[in-house]
Amino acid sequence: MIAPIVARPHPFDALPHDLACLVQEIQAKVQAPHALVAMSVLSAISLSCQGLVDVRLPSGQLRPVAVNFMGIGETGERKSGVDGIVSAPIYARDEARAAKYNHDLDQYMCDVRVWRAKGQVLQSKLKKAVHQEEPTDEMERQLEAHEKKKPLKPRLRQFIRQDISERALIDVLEGDCESIALTTDEGEAVLKATLIKVHR
Repeated sequence: MIAPIVARPHPFDALPHDLACLVQEIQAKVQAPHALVAMSVLSAISLSCQGLVDVRLPSGQLRPVAVNFMGIGETGERKSGVDGIVSAPIYARDEARAAKYNHDLDQYMCDVRVWRAKGQVLQSKLKKAVHQEEPTDEMERQLEAHEKKKPLKPRLRQFIRQDISERALIDVLEGDCESIALTTDEGEAVLKATLIKVHR
């Protein structure tokens, strides 16, 4: 006969006092398992600072503060409710960034149309000068300067991501100090994803 697995209580003594109080307060409000609340809180803290700080171990090695969590829970254990409370500022920031991105994208499309129209005018002048065998040095300089003014396409920068394809991961992390949280309701999707290959 196989003995049932008994979950051990969450080690609150390992958390700083204020953090332990926060976990207990959220747990009392949402009625979710303590370990689930602690996981959500630690994940949000890690996400908030992983792009800003590293930790130097006693051995002298420098390590990121990024963490990996996997929670196994039954339906109705209020994980979404906990995340909604703990990560509310992060979701709000992501929504604000998405709104700004949409605005910037509209402006980018207008800027590109204007840039292309100006380029066509310069090219027409250059072709005319070549056809009439006139000097083109000045027009070539203008075209070169015009190319350098090509509008830059805005990028959507958000903390929380659910697209775990290799291409998407590379795109969102391109740049300095970019930081994301990769979340999914299906653990198997993470384990089979090309994310593992990228990490290695």
